[in-house]
Amino acid sequence: MRKYKKVIGSKKKRYGDYTQDAIKNAIVPIHEGNMSIRETSLSFNIPKSTLHRKLKGIQMRPIGHPPNLSPEEERSFVKHLIVVAEWGFPFSNLDLCLMVKAYLDKANRRVN
Repeated sequence: MRKYKKVIGSKKKRYGDYTQDAIKNAIVPIHEGNMSIRETSLSFNIPKSTLHRKLKGIQMRPIGHPPNLSPEEERSFVKHLIVVAEWGFPFSNLDLCLMVKAYLDKANRRVN
């Protein structure tokens, strides 16, 4: 399963160089009326546009292409791969791709 965790400070620019907790903490003074979006942006080092989007609820979906398999389907594949490996028949990457393709074909789901 995907367990990617962004490393804060890894990019040279400020793009996404803050945590979700930092955004939640930054939105609190705006809701209370103590600070403007601009003041909050400068003090928390988060772009104004990001704070504005979070306040308005715009673009709240995850960024990037959506996964083709649900988390439950991925867990099921992982469980079966572990069982087959314990039996002494480990799968190669090609075997896994063919198994997933057969599953998607059987479920009548087309993936480019």
